[in-house]
Amino acid sequence: MKDWSGVGEAYSASYSALCAGTFVAMREALGEPHGRSLVDVGAGDGTLAAMWTAEGWTVTACEPESTMRAVSRRRHPRIDTIDGTLPALPFADGAFDVAIANFVLNHVPSPRSAAAELRRVSRGAVVATTWTLSPSWFWAEITERAGIAPFGGPRLPDDEDFERTADGFGRMLQEAGLQRVEVTELDWTWSADPRAL
Repeated sequence: MKDWSGVGEAYSASYSALCAGTFVAMREALGEPHGRSLVDVGAGDGTLAAMWTAEGWTVTACEPESTMRAVSRRRHPRIDTIDGTLPALPFADGAFDVAIANFVLNHVPSPRSAAAELRRVSRGAVVATTWTLSPSWFWAEITERAGIAPFGGPRLPDDEDFERTADGFGRMLQEAGLQRVEVTELDWTWSADPRAL
């Protein structure tokens, strides 16, 4: 699991655009907002929350890391950005029509508990994403070519981890109690500014 402390500006300048690559598929899956509310859990710098808002959703951005919240509030002052951490979000049962966690469940200590919490706060759909091929492969190749040891970071315990495949992600969501789970694998091209990286 990654430590996100203090990375709000760096994330906003780099990986935020990569992670937003799922937006079109999520929008197509959910359809028109029709007055519905949405909570973006692990909202980072608010990029996706702003995209949902522009589509007409009533959006709450929920982010536990303070520098991410600060960037979100500065870049998107009209979006309600609050402090909240999975698996104990500060919302009532069924508070939102939709709960979204975009590349979040692969960064929490207990993915199943976190997924169950998303289900608790949503009275409708839960949309979650994870990497099957993490962007870390890119950094692994760079460090190998540079002849330095990569930092792998801590892994989840076996009883909390899940297989990083579409089927493995779907099974984990079902084990968390989500019903009618549908999983789709996506790929897209991210054009990154090397200076930002």
